[in-house]
Amino acid sequence: MVNSLDRQLQFSVEKLLFFRNGMQDALETPLASSVLHDTVSRISDLRTKASWQLTFDERRTLTLYGVSDAFVQQTNSLIREDERLEKEMSAAFEMGYLLRINSPAAHARRVVYVSRAGFTSQPIPMTRSGTLSAATINW
Repeated sequence: MVNSLDRQLQFSVEKLLFFRNGMQDALETPLASSVLHDTVSRISDLRTKASWQLTFDERRTLTLYGVSDAFVQQTNSLIREDERLEKEMSAAFEMGYLLRINSPAAHARRVVYVSRAGFTSQPIPMTRSGTLSAATINW
């Protein structure tokens, strides 16, 4: 029993390290795709909306859901730095790709990436009010 728990813990730690290293690499060296750059550059049109969503490639990545600049400014835990925003969004799309390919279908619905810049990448759609749709969660 102890060996089984130890193996499970080791596997979980290795998976977390994989995601952390993938995200760090994505922040340092973002993809050089013009389509991705065009998608991410649309944030300037969206950032005044109370909540928004941005999709790059639905077959490969997860949709980004976000909140307005005004909402980010009202919180202590979110920070949106203009000079880092495009890199963070590109990295979030890449993280969505990693989450999609690395998570079994049963677990994929439970995995969420939350950015300090006020957006999230997740397989569960957001409602119009910016909350997770309880009807779509199958625990």
